[in-house]
Amino acid sequence: MIGDGDGEFRRALRVSLSADPGIELVGEADDGELALQLLRRLRPDVALVDEDMPCFGGAAIARVLRSELPETRVVVMTRRKVGGCR
Repeated sequence: MIGDGDGEFRRALRVSLSADPGIELVGEADDGELALQLLRRLRPDVALVDEDMPCFGGAAIARVLRSELPETRVVVMTRRKVGGCR
């Protein structure tokens, strides 16, 4: 499952993951609240979640899942903002 507030990034990740026939994408969410609802219902093997999602981020989701769904592995993603550097 993918959780990220950026629709274009989710689409790119979906396309990339679909190239591997061993991966089945079972759901997508654009905010932390929806991500948790889907994770509880779908119980995926792996959740890829953005740290900066609306409502609450990946680290908070990982803490909840550690107790509720310990069999689900969580990868918290973050993207470095480009620009503003010398």
